[in-house]
Amino acid sequence: MILSHDPHVDLQIADAAVAQLPAYLAGRSLTRPIYVNVGGAAYRPAISLGFVLDLLHALQLRAPALSADETALLARLHDDLRVARTLHRADYARHLTQELTSLLDTWEAYLDDLAGGEDAGAANHATEARKRTRIALLLAEAAAHDIDVAAHAERTAHADRRMDDILVPGAYVGPAGLANAFPADRFRWLHRSPKPSRSH
Repeated sequence: MILSHDPHVDLQIADAAVAQLPAYLAGRSLTRPIYVNVGGAAYRPAISLGFVLDLLHALQLRAPALSADETALLARLHDDLRVARTLHRADYARHLTQELTSLLDTWEAYLDDLAGGEDAGAANHATEARKRTRIALLLAEAAAHDIDVAAHAERTAHADRRMDDILVPGAYVGPAGLANAFPADRFRWLHRSPKPSRSH
């Protein structure tokens, strides 16, 4: 999730988002709106656990573009995330599984639209494919920290089998300039596109 296409700006957004994690984890809502002013530009993302993981992952991939001070800040944000995960483990797991459920619902509905020949679904492929990437990040986070998401992993595998019947090889639609970080063998949804509609 690159919000501004500028890692220096996105780092400031990540700083604000991570600072809100304890309050977010203590709540019941899937997302928490925040306001961030960076150099006079206003950003109003609705943060979630997946949003934070996505943003930190993207920043890590773009770390060579950061200054020494910015690199230190990014390392501190990863430490803050670890602390939040440790201190709020049950809430962390709850939010992670809730977000996975929501994202899978959305991803499956998107595949349903494509299977039904919906052109609107095809037009949104880049956005929907990046949601599937967030699912992958959340599943990896769960596996790394012993959070039970077996049912979600099974749903994902089933959806991916459907996806393989619906999507065909196409142009890369992931974060700009990061195709090498998202290889087709592991992130095939970012390297595919919907089949042409039956109406065409």
